[in-house]
Amino acid sequence: MFTWLYDLLGTMLARLITHLDSFVLAVLGFTLFTKLILLPLGIIQHRSTIHQMRVRPREEAIRRQFAGDNMKINQEITALYQENNISMASGCLPLLVQLPIMIGLYKVIMNPLTYVLKMPIATIEGINNFLNLGAIDGKIVHEAIIAQGMTENYARLVQEGIIKAGTQLLNFEFFGVNLSAKPTLALNALLLIPIFSGVTAFLQSYYQNKTTPPAAAAQNTQRQLLITMPLVSVWIAFTMPATMGLYWGFSNLLTILQTFIFNLVKSPRKALEEARAAEEQREEAARQRRAASKKVNLGGLRPGEQPPEREVAEEEEERPRPADYGKHLKKLAAAIPDPFDDGLTKTPAAPQGGRRKKKKAEGLESEGDVNIQEEAPEQEDGPAAEATLAEGDQEL
Repeated sequence: MFTWLYDLLGTMLARLITHLDSFVLAVLGFTLFTKLILLPLGIIQHRSTIHQMRVRPREEAIRRQFAGDNMKINQEITALYQENNISMASGCLPLLVQLPIMIGLYKVIMNPLTYVLKMPIATIEGINNFLNLGAIDGKIVHEAIIAQGMTENYARLVQEGIIKAGTQLLNFEFFGVNLSAKPTLALNALLLIPIFSGVTAFLQSYYQNKTTPPAAAAQNTQRQLLITMPLVSVWIAFTMPATMGLYWGFSNLLTILQTFIFNLVKSPRKALEEARAAEEQREEAARQRRAASKKVNLGGLRPGEQPPEREVAEEEEERPRPADYGKHLKKLAAAIPDPFDDGLTKTPAAPQGGRRKKKKAEGLESEGDVNIQEEAPEQEDGPAAEATLAEGDQEL
């Protein structure tokens, strides 16, 4: 299915081998070339990480608010990402693109004769049988071992006609170490390859967690990956040719360097700190607004209602209080004339020293006289009126 990809990667490695005269250096050069090609995707991934850090405080608030309801949490976080134009796939895009390249490079390193030298399977089997390498076990063919044997016995193979003169050779030597072999637990230089692969994997995970703090929900997972990823890298380096372990470790170093350069421009940790500071300011402003609303509501106002003006308050002060209602009722009763009073009842004399009470009594008497005069029917002047008054005097 991916044969076309294996052939393409093999052709690229063959070009690099021609210029560098080393299969190992060609693999390292190809790793650097791949990182440069994927650099735009790495920039997209870093930008996506920055955007996720900026909404991290709101994401944490959602997780606290809907704790225990994972479906609701996922819905709210998805809506939050859509609102801020954050694509969850953008962070995984470089890995998705790099994964086929890694698989393809693994296939090419494991089968350099097939995909780099384009050698037919019959020739590969002929070299293995002639040199008695035992590199073919059923369907599994260890071409790296066969390629190293072909390099060491090139003249004999040409003389026997197994390979043609001028066939390109693959040099697996790197600082005097043959990287076509698989590392073992034996104390030799090859043992450094798995160690190098595991240490660089640990450094990459540690630096990633330090510069990009994981979410609270993913902290346990990140701690586990910090241990498991280096162990997996060590295991892979022991099960493949040493060239593959060297590629894995060198790729980890390039990833650390790329992350370091990106963080110089904009650090995800700094973006997270700025987002949390802004979120705290918003929460403080909201608390102040709620406190101000409570103070206003103590006066009986509804939220958003303006307090009364001073004039209205002064009018309220002029109105009688409930405690003064009795006094006002007494004043009103005193002001209303008695319908059974004929106005002739003598007002009792005021006690000595009660000058104010005397004046008040005289005032009430005068008011009674006035009321009687107002209630009396209108009479005509003249003799008839004088006769009426005389009769009234006689009755008294």
